[in-house]
Amino acid sequence: MKNEFVIVTDSTTDLPQSVANELGLIVLPLKYNIANETYANYLDYREQDVKDFYDLVRKGNLATTSQLVPEEYIEAL
Repeated sequence: MKNEFVIVTDSTTDLPQSVANELGLIVLPLKYNIANETYANYLDYREQDVKDFYDLVRKGNLATTSQLVPEEYIEAL
């Protein structure tokens, strides 16, 4: 009998998107707020480029994060 499984993690996994794809990981994006905007932290930075993020931090903007809500986990599973 073959056991199959799926690894579910969040975007703090600190892996490149290509590795997550290769391993078949489900990566749930954490949300963060900066400069009065909310972004989802995808491994491929599709919502905000890393340089843009750090430019805002250098300008004195504070970044805050929030955890995923249970419904997001349930949907993924």
